[in-house]
Amino acid sequence: MPTLLESLAPEPVADFCAITRYEGDAQWPQTGDFIQPHIHAVEHGSLPIVWRDGAHKGRLWGSLSLFDVAGDLHRVVVSRHEIDTYDFAKLRLGPGRVGHRILRPLSEDSTVLELIAWFQTGTRRVFVVDRDCRPIGHIDLSAFIRALVDRYPALIEGRTVERVMLHNPSSLGTVLAQPAWQALLKFSRWRRMVFVYVLGSFTKMLTPTMLIDRLSANGGIRKLTIAEAFPDSDSYRRPGGRGTGGASRHASVAPPWPSVPLDALVADVLGQLLERQELLVHDPEDTQLEPPSEGEAESFQPKYACAGHLSMSYLFVDDVLPRLDQLQG
Repeated sequence: MPTLLESLAPEPVADFCAITRYEGDAQWPQTGDFIQPHIHAVEHGSLPIVWRDGAHKGRLWGSLSLFDVAGDLHRVVVSRHEIDTYDFAKLRLGPGRVGHRILRPLSEDSTVLELIAWFQTGTRRVFVVDRDCRPIGHIDLSAFIRALVDRYPALIEGRTVERVMLHNPSSLGTVLAQPAWQALLKFSRWRRMVFVYVLGSFTKMLTPTMLIDRLSANGGIRKLTIAEAFPDSDSYRRPGGRGTGGASRHASVAPPWPSVPLDALVADVLGQLLERQELLVHDPEDTQLEPPSEGEAESFQPKYACAGHLSMSYLFVDDVLPRLDQLQG
């Protein structure tokens, strides 16, 4: 009997899951554009980049994501170029610049196997083109996972968050004294959120866009620390000015950061995960649910010990895809 993957592989993409289609007059970033005007637009998903001119004008060149921006900074650091001269406002899109080249884009006739090959790289959005290689839509990983689970519930049946999460709470944090630009290097295909760590607690959540905005405010990379770039990071501590991590094995995290327990079933939290793409995970046996004193009862919020995080991309690559190739049906 064939596996689920073997049964699904030849099916046309358009028949398996919905394609988010673009309006005919949509204006996309072009090769040669400065990246700065597009930074906020890619906060929640990558954008297609099209050729500006020549024989390929209007055709898909590649894509832009926040990972491309962070990756370009990482390239500069690895090559030991002078970091002080790095300026986000001067970065441009296209060949030899910033962006990810797409050589074999999907079409409506592409198969599910071809789509899976894209998602297997850790990308969260795959672009679909017409016969002239012009972008006509995209498919998000969240929509693909939902379609998979709706058809094959056994893929996540009985799976717990602890089994499929990333057990790396220390990688989620940056400290007040760290240079702000270094925090950008923490973002990856599996991790889109970083928290300021203060006295045992995760406080302010940082995004790549927030960091880029602060670092490029006066041109170039300013030598700001996290404390200087985000002076409110220290104000999230609980009353009394003390963190709650002293007796805990992990950093604590309080609302409003979305968090799910280690022992939760993936099926029960999948909706939240597909909406937010990442969730913090807390240890239900290492929490502070009651105020330490009556005087703090009014302003008290529960503290959950962070044990890591749950990533939609990692869930697919590390667990859903292997089970798709193991289960028969």
